[in-house]
Amino acid sequence: MNFNEIRGLYEAAREKEKNNIIDWLVENNFIILNMNDKEAKKPYQTGSGSRNYTARKTIKKYDLSNWKWISAKKGEWQYIISLQTFDIDPENGDRHVLMDRLGIYKCNNGKYNSEECFKKMINTGIDLPMTLNKFKDLKLAIDKVDNFKQ
Repeated sequence: MNFNEIRGLYEAAREKEKNNIIDWLVENNFIILNMNDKEAKKPYQTGSGSRNYTARKTIKKYDLSNWKWISAKKGEWQYIISLQTFDIDPENGDRHVLMDRLGIYKCNNGKYNSEECFKKMINTGIDLPMTLNKFKDLKLAIDKVDNFKQ
């Protein structure tokens, strides 16, 4: 297998994990949102980066399709469940992306802010792939986020 074939398998595995989390969220009365913060008619088609990302034509085309997240709402709150969590090293301020670790960001419906998301995303400590116990941990992590003052 060559590099691109392996990358394709990895992206497909992450997509499957994202869809499993979507199913779990729907079972737990969350509404899956599209990029316009409206209810997604096809929830499995949301939450993946562009295959042709160019930073508004400032960089050569780059495939961001492995970047996965789910935007969901419950009541007055919107949640971003990211399949790669952000991390800021407390000692030196270095920024990292922890691939295959779930992160949660919570905000008022329609008030998503990418910089706030980077700074305030909660690192759940939950690594892919998901299992029954990890879904229980995700429930606990969402409950914990719900108890934080926004």
